[in-house]
Amino acid sequence: PDIMPPAAPVLTRIEQIDQTVRLEWLAPPDADLAGFRVLASEPGQPPALIGELDDPARSEFAYRPDRTGVMLQHSVTALEFEID
Repeated sequence: PDIMPPAAPVLTRIEQIDQTVRLEWLAPPDADLAGFRVLASEPGQPPALIGELDDPARSEFAYRPDRTGVMLQHSVTALEFEID
């Protein structure tokens, strides 16, 4: 069984236009990559899931935060297919 998780995506751009936050990343080259989880948090708070993408070819995500005027920290994690 595959016990190694996929490598982490690398965030390359985060921008806010009006009320929409847009993230872009470089996907890892792992063969078992199934998609991505996008997380956000206010400083000092645990990350919350804001989106899950099941397309490993997709490397962008946009959303409207619930609150405006708050600095958010973002991260993207890779999801993997189960390969035996």
